[in-house]
Amino acid sequence: MDKIKEVMIIIAILLVMAGSTDLFGAIDASNEPAISPAGAIRPVEKTKWTVNANDNDASGFEIIKASPGAGKNLYLELMIINCAVSDTVTIRDGTETTMLGPYKFTANGSRFLTLDFSPDALQLTASSSLSFATGAGDTVITIFAKGFTK
Repeated sequence: MDKIKEVMIIIAILLVMAGSTDLFGAIDASNEPAISPAGAIRPVEKTKWTVNANDNDASGFEIIKASPGAGKNLYLELMIINCAVSDTVTIRDGTETTMLGPYKFTANGSRFLTLDFSPDALQLTASSSLSFATGAGDTVITIFAKGFTK
């Protein structure tokens, strides 16, 4: 067991020296290669992201994470909504399609709602952005989102 610990420490040191901040990426199942229909091995292209968004005007609509581009999907793993006033928040797939909610918040001070989709992730429509809309167009809503693009 001590030899295994020594090897793990050496691997961690080498990864840090190589500039890697993801010490466990080498054993993460999400980094496993995929097999294409032709049988050739290709890496799974998965880009992780985290964003903070807030309703910074009275429009009642904000984009949390922009569209990833043609043929790619956003996957939502975790979302935390903070609303400090009485309002409703609806999470959207793109600009018009309601994906989650509406969630109603009371006026009794700051309220949090955590949506955790792990170990899986919620897949958005291809080429769509992740956005939210509010009922009253307030400027006191903050959303943290974590996910990946693939």
